[in-house]
Amino acid sequence: MKLFLVFMAWFSFEIVDASADKYKFKESDWHSLKKSKTVESHKVGEAKPLVRPIPFWRKSEKVFERITEEREILVSAGVTSKEVRAETWHKMKMKAAGLVSVPLSFAAEQVWKFETLPKVSSSFEEVKFFPRQMKLYMHVSAIGFHARMIMQLEKRVNDGIHEIHWTNVEGSFKGMKGYVRLEKYSRGKTFFSTRSVYESKKLPLPKALVGIGMEVVAKAAASGMRDFLEKAYDTKL
Repeated sequence: MKLFLVFMAWFSFEIVDASADKYKFKESDWHSLKKSKTVESHKVGEAKPLVRPIPFWRKSEKVFERITEEREILVSAGVTSKEVRAETWHKMKMKAAGLVSVPLSFAAEQVWKFETLPKVSSSFEEVKFFPRQMKLYMHVSAIGFHARMIMQLEKRVNDGIHEIHWTNVEGSFKGMKGYVRLEKYSRGKTFFSTRSVYESKKLPLPKALVGIGMEVVAKAAASGMRDFLEKAYDTKL
C-alpha cells in the first residue's frame, strides 16, 4: 500500500507554520481535481523485466544478501550540483530497497489504498486519491517542514512485477518524478525498490544535510511501513 509514498513524501518540504490553514484541502481544490482530465485508470503500462541502469543493490551479491537474508533496508541518497548557463542546478536522487514478508498480490493490492496513510503515521496530515483522474493529493509534515503535492500516477505491470510511476504535477517540488517497484521474490515474500529524482535551483535544506536527512528518514519510514504491511497480512490470515 504505502511503499510508494513512504519514500517520496520526505522530498517535497518547504518551511511554514505547522498550523498554516493554507495546507488544508479546500472544497475548491476538490472540484478542480474532479474537473481535471479523466485518465483511463484501467489502462496499464508494461513494466520492464530489468531496471536500467542496474541499481547498487544488484551489483554486489553480498549487498543483495543484506536485504534478502538480514532483512536490511538499504537507502542511497544525495545531491549533485552543476553550472548551467551561469546558474547552479541541484539534482536530488534517492534509491531504496528492501524485502517484505507478504505475497506480491497482497502488496500490489495495498499499494493503492493511499487514504489509509494518516492512520499509519501522523506525518501524513491529509491524503486524497482521485482514481478517475489517477491523481493523488498529499499534505505531509515532519520536523517543522510541510509539503502539499498533487501527483499524477501510472500503473505498470509484468509477470511477477507491479509498479507505480508518478510525477509531481502541482505544489511543492513540482516536476519531481519517481516510481516504486514490487517484485515477487519467493513464496510469501516481495522485493520492493524505489527511485526518485528532482532537479531545481533551490534546495529545501542545506546541501550538506539533504543526503543524510533523506537516508535516515527514508529508512525509518520504510521499516515502519514494512511492519504495518506484515501485521496487516498476519491479521488477514
